[in-house]
Amino acid sequence: MISVLLVAFCILAVPTAASSPEVETAIADGLNYLAAQQDDDAGIVEMNMLSSSISPTWFTVNAVVAAGENPLSGRWVKGDKTFLTYLLESDSQSDGTGEIAKWITYCAACGADPHSYGGYDAVAELKSKISTDGKGGQYVYTTYWTIFGLTAAGEDASAPLSWLLSQQLDNGGFGSYGKDYGDTGDADNTAAAIMAMTAAGMSFDDEPVKKAVSFLRSIQEDNGGYNYGYYSSANLASTVWVIQAFCAAGIDPSTVTKNGKSPVDFVLSLQKDDGSFKYTESLTDSPSGMTARAVAALCGNPYPILPGEKRFNIAGGK
Repeated sequence: MISVLLVAFCILAVPTAASSPEVETAIADGLNYLAAQQDDDAGIVEMNMLSSSISPTWFTVNAVVAAGENPLSGRWVKGDKTFLTYLLESDSQSDGTGEIAKWITYCAACGADPHSYGGYDAVAELKSKISTDGKGGQYVYTTYWTIFGLTAAGEDASAPLSWLLSQQLDNGGFGSYGKDYGDTGDADNTAAAIMAMTAAGMSFDDEPVKKAVSFLRSIQEDNGGYNYGYYSSANLASTVWVIQAFCAAGIDPSTVTKNGKSPVDFVLSLQKDDGSFKYTESLTDSPSGMTARAVAALCGNPYPILPGEKRFNIAGGK
């Protein structure tokens, strides 16, 4: 087995007393579901797939760490396999900017050094993707992933932050590609931009953060959830990113309501009896990935999620 070199770290149990019992129960049930989906190679298996894959595993690692559990011990170890050995053995290295950043955040969440884990300096590789104007990769979405990766590795993210801010739309939102592509803004990219801004050191009171928060408030659906701009129905993936963005901005997402319903209410309504979460009110899709997304958000942790980080206690729930 490939040896694992870890930096010293400690997973801290984080108090959760302020969160509602409904939220805490949903987190616990979601984690139990994810544990049941872990394969012998330590990766996470998605519905209708024969083997594990990196995407639901990445989200699960972040959910586990957000919940205050150690991803390298206890129920998350399969024989001599851990989430970190899975990262190497899954051959998940890629030349894509976002994928490099995800590698870094995966390592950092597990307490490994992304500058050198597995003989791969993912941080240097990510830095090589940053243009002279600060853009990470080619677009808005690759730039906020660049910020997540840099900040998770303890690196300066001021250059990509500056470029990201230059792409904020007049309505306060962000799109996937940038102003030159005619973006009108959507929940997913705006929420991610808020998380990137605060991860890079911006304050809740900074005007770009406040404008982005106002945009998110303005596009909330009648059921409390959020959609991805081009789709009419609210979905879990978009809604949980918004929950995490509100937490990053110091706002309890359970207090952001429309028709008396919050994004937290919407997410809780999607949980099934087995602990998994549906994608929409009528569609089950990628339940492992959706469940991991939901758990991380209900824990109150925006990205990038690191060991021992304080949770934003979400007080709401039905």
